[in-house]
Amino acid sequence: MILKSSLYFLLFFLTGCVTWMPFEPVARVLQCEEASLPKTSIVGGKEVPLSDPDQGLVLMLKMRRSTYESVCTGTLISDRMVITAAHCVVGVQPEDIIPHFTSSKGCPVNHVRNVTLEVVKVVTHKSFDGTPQSLADIALLHLNSEAPQDQHRIPLFEKNLKFTQDRALLLGFGITSELKKDATILRRITKSVVRDFKFKGPAIFVDQQNEGGGFCRGDSGAPILVEVWGEPYILGVNSA
Repeated sequence: MILKSSLYFLLFFLTGCVTWMPFEPVARVLQCEEASLPKTSIVGGKEVPLSDPDQGLVLMLKMRRSTYESVCTGTLISDRMVITAAHCVVGVQPEDIIPHFTSSKGCPVNHVRNVTLEVVKVVTHKSFDGTPQSLADIALLHLNSEAPQDQHRIPLFEKNLKFTQDRALLLGFGITSELKKDATILRRITKSVVRDFKFKGPAIFVDQQNEGGGFCRGDSGAPILVEVWGEPYILGVNSA
């Protein structure tokens, strides 16, 4: 889904001979927690290791609803603003949307820091009709404080820019198939802009078959990222 104005991340401790607990002080200071390691391998995609810089490209959104909790994916576009899909947050109060920023920077192996911030305001596109099929399925979430510094602030792709690689990166916290319940594990898959995308007006249609997969439930709001001279830009936001 495309915005109207757009086509589409060290601490070292000298421990001397005390090698039996070299990372404990770091873990305590940074409030690192033991991570739940993925046991399964976006659909057809690959897990993103905790130490991988791509962990800082997107964030997980959890929405507390009356009888259940839903998961979507978002992207930080400025210090205090996240872009996601409007259908993820429609009908949910700002205080019931929890952005999760995950990082393993400075933590021991298999440990992460999970920072949660508050959403103070939600703005949906004025043309959003309430369904994932809407061509305006876009929302902005305003945060109460600045996001962690190792979370990438990713700009929107502008019409005057050009791709410098025929490569688009899809990342999301969704399930790997309609029959599984393995959301909350970040996965990624690379697609070809030329071969796997079709552009129709403000919409991008992504071929889910080429390269073995693509977005699924829980990946709503996730970005399509393209490169311009090595820097990522948001080409689109995943809807239906």
